[in-house]
Amino acid sequence: MAGVYSHVFRMVDLLSKTIPAGWQLYVKEHPLQLSVMRHGERSRTSWFYDDLVSLPNVKLVPSSTSPFALIDSAMAVAT
Repeated sequence: MAGVYSHVFRMVDLLSKTIPAGWQLYVKEHPLQLSVMRHGERSRTSWFYDDLVSLPNVKLVPSSTSPFALIDSAMAVAT
């Protein structure tokens, strides 16, 4: 029920444009998104990921990265 924010790129783009200068936005895909046994959204194109990392302050984080390490080091968290 996220409305306009159900489109992940739109949300990332908005956050990217509104976070303070000098901050980095780290995006971590849910592991099930890349799983053989997918649920919900079935897949994303490689263009989706290319578009994400083309945003100047956005970094794509490997899904194996500990969410706890990310949260502990974060200035803010959006889910």
